Amino acid sequence: MDETLAARLWRAEATLALKALMHRYSNLCDRGFAPAAIAGLFVDDGVWDGGEAVGRYEGKPAIAAFLEGRATPADFAKLA
Repeated sequence: MDETLAARLWRAEATLALKALMHRYSNLCDRGFAPAAIAGLFVDDGVWDGGEAVGRYEGKPAIAAFLEGRATPADFAKLA
């Protein structure tokens, strides 16, 4: 396989994986808003960054704790 084709294949697979992750995140937000499950989508040292209005949370426990304090994802929109 030529290097250019390999790079294109890697990029396509990475794009599809990211879209699948975004879909899982959106579904969790739309179907009951499960903070622990949403935090579980992040790597151990992942960052959820809502900017100055919402804050920055590092690591699964911090992300889950922040999300637990929110009733629904719509709460985020109220802060923006």
